[in-house]
Amino acid sequence: MALRAQDAGDSRELDPGVAWMLRYQRGEERAFDLLVQGYSARIFALLTRFLGPVEGREDLLQEVFLRVIRARDDYRPEARFTTVELSDLDAKIAR
Repeated sequence: MALRAQDAGDSRELDPGVAWMLRYQRGEERAFDLLVQGYSARIFALLTRFLGPVEGREDLLQEVFLRVIRARDDYRPEARFTTVELSDLDAKIAR
């Protein structure tokens, strides 16, 4: 059953990342685990594609999820979860 976007102010069904982030924001710690399980491999693959097989990719991956923890209270579902997180990741890689 998909979570509806009442929190986003419309009736769209949310992508899993947004749904998990909203659940995490409401205090459901298990939802953070689902975010990590659901997105770690994809983000790590992107890091590898952009940076090659260099050291530090694991640190950048961890930093992405630390940002999720820090953004918990301020998160707003204005875009797909991956759009927000991957745009932040792109900025980090560009540095």
